[in-house]
This record gives sequence, structure tokens and C-alpha cells, in this order.
Amino acid sequence: MDAMECSPLGGGPARAWQRARSFAELCALAERFLAGELPYFPGWMAPDIDEETDALVPYLSAATRQGLLPTASQPGACPARSHDGKPWKQRAFVVGFASPAFAANLQTRCAPTELEVRCFDALESGGEPTPCGIQGEREYLWIGTAQGPDELAIFADAVHPMALRDLRAMRYLCVWDPEWGRDELLWPILAGSGPANG
Repeated sequence: MDAMECSPLGGGPARAWQRARSFAELCALAERFLAGELPYFPGWMAPDIDEETDALVPYLSAATRQGLLPTASQPGACPARSHDGKPWKQRAFVVGFASPAFAANLQTRCAPTELEVRCFDALESGGEPTPCGIQGEREYLWIGTAQGPDELAIFADAVHPMALRDLRAMRYLCVWDPEWGRDELLWPILAGSGPANG
């Protein structure tokens, strides 16, 4: 019995990732996961996306077709009360592996906007963390650091060696909206339908 057969999902959905031989194939699998057609994503301990991500699926899916393998994202949320009554807010963001062409194009599209973009080599570490989630007085989620090595460790156990080699040649991309709660700026630009020249 191999590692894929030990998957808590029975091995079937996980095997699709093990068979993928390229970054493009990984992006296609991510699109299927976002659409609810494939109940497995490496490192994600659930068979589907969080409910808050539902509205982002068209944008994230469009980005996967252009060269982004998103590993985490969240919509912007205006100040509100969380389940325990504490004030809560979040910034819109997306992180993941990107082809060099996608990363360069997105940086160009974001340049005339207020969006923040940090792009690292997949094997690079470092960066300055920026909070993107606050509950009460507590910051609980950050963005802006190079998490490629940690993400690669997750994919190393889940994808074919050829696909992993491709991932190591990609860029690790962090994009976020510095304005708390705003949710209309990032996603069209990520999908390629937003303004490129401001």
C-alpha cells in the first residue's frame, strides 16, 4: 500500500495529484477542487473550500487557467462581530505558486492600484509579515512572507516528482488589499479582467 492509498479520502482524489506531471496539470486540478469536482487539495484537511471562498471561485478559477496555483485566500470583510462577540475584520488576499509570466503580469496590473504584491523564488525564505485578520485586539493571520519552502514540503508528499520540480521553478506570490474590508479591487485584477493601467 503506497502513501496515496493511506489518504483519509481513500486514495482516489489524491491519486489525481500524484499522477500530475506538470505545474499546468496542478493548476487544472486546483480548478477542479475549487469547482467541487475533486474533493482533495494537498495540505487542505477538508474535501471542499470554506464557505467564504464560494464568491471568489470564478476569479480564482480564472487565475488558475492563467498560471496561478492558489494555496490560500480570503475575501475582505468589514468590521463586524465574530462568534464570540469580539470586533473582527480581514483584508482580501491570495497566496500561491505562480508561473513567472503570471507573476510579472499581475505585478504590472497591480502597479497603478493600492494592492500590495510580494513575489519570491519558490525556495526563498524571509519577508515582512502583514496582518490580514484581526479579532478583538488579536492579530491571527498574516501575509507577505515567503512560505514557498513550507508549501513545497506539503506538495512533496502529494504530487509526482516531475510536478514538484516544476513547482520549485515557480514564483511564490502574495497579493493583498491593504484596506480592511474592501473586496472589490483584488479579484477582478487577479482574474485578468481588472484595469492594467489605472
